[in-house]
Amino acid sequence: MDILAIIYKIKEFVVTGIHNFPLVIAMTSLVLACATSNMGFIVLFTFLSFIIPLLVWVQNIISPYVQRLMNWILALFSDYKIPFDITTDATCRIATQTGAGPISTFPTFWLAALFFVFFFTFWNGLKIYQFQNSPEADKDKVYSRKAQAIIGMTASIAFFLIFFIWRIMTGCEHWFGILGATLYGLLAIGFFEACHRCNLLRIVDLYGVGSRLMPISATSIDTQVCFPVDNK
Repeated sequence: MDILAIIYKIKEFVVTGIHNFPLVIAMTSLVLACATSNMGFIVLFTFLSFIIPLLVWVQNIISPYVQRLMNWILALFSDYKIPFDITTDATCRIATQTGAGPISTFPTFWLAALFFVFFFTFWNGLKIYQFQNSPEADKDKVYSRKAQAIIGMTASIAFFLIFFIWRIMTGCEHWFGILGATLYGLLAIGFFEACHRCNLLRIVDLYGVGSRLMPISATSIDTQVCFPVDNK
């Protein structure tokens, strides 16, 4: 096998992985959850496998009615119509389906999953970075935690931009679908904030840092030990 064939195989592998991005991330999360017992990956797997597909399905049932309503409103002022329809070729679909022609999406499952994963991982890193430290905390460990959070946030932004630009260049998304996908980013932020406010950061943390953090309340009061008193 020559070098060009190897390069072609690598390119095919990468493109296929990006094309099946939601499935790859979901199954990777399941494997990591089983290997590391990290509840955060179980949460991510549950959202990508069940909750987000269900929500996208409901959204796309409503989408044609939203399209008609908005185009009817726009028709009162201009001849412009919102282009809800996208192509249905193999590049745009995760699962192969028969038939051809445009469909209405608001948004696609692929884009909804991308926004959820990005905001979930980015917000995870942000909360770990902002975690309030105990006055007695080891400065080296605090620095290491903050550095890990910054690396995680930077990597999530980089991967999001690469995948997002690739998806836009395929012509599989339109601006109204992108607007709909941002709802899943807000869902990720809202879910993470709810867990954080309920002191469940250790459960949803993908970085594995939250489980090692002690709340200030756990170290702010000196430990007290009671002994029985001998009244002889």
